[in-house]
Amino acid sequence: MTAPAAPPPSLETLKGRARSLVPMLRDQASATEANRSVIPETVAALHDAGLTRICQPARFGGYELSWDAPVDLGRILAAACPSTAWLVSIVGPHSAYIGRFPLEAQEEVWADGKGAIMAGPRCRAAAPFGATAMGCASRGSSALPAASTTRLGAS
Repeated sequence: MTAPAAPPPSLETLKGRARSLVPMLRDQASATEANRSVIPETVAALHDAGLTRICQPARFGGYELSWDAPVDLGRILAAACPSTAWLVSIVGPHSAYIGRFPLEAQEEVWADGKGAIMAGPRCRAAAPFGATAMGCASRGSSALPAASTTRLGAS
């Protein structure tokens, strides 16, 4: 028998994690600005803090928090880096939309066990900004329509 999954962190816990990232985000804000994209170190920190799982379905390790949670977290992050705040508060909740895709598509998106950061549906427009397109055209999947999502910070 497997151990039951740990309960998701509370919004207050996630706010604390967001506050703990503020000094690092301040230090990296100029690099993010120069890069014209949130830098990989910041994306990794967001993953580590669980801030990419806010609206992700629970069956894939997400927290399924309400729509106000990303906004609350974005307010905290914006004090240090508006680009990172935008990623968490505007792009982050797109995982809730992916949660409405067919199960096969959801399994493909969250196969790596991380909280995916996706924007859609015009991923080809985002490609110049360092995004990697996921979909039929790029991964050979029939589960995701071509150009249906963009995965930011993917390697």
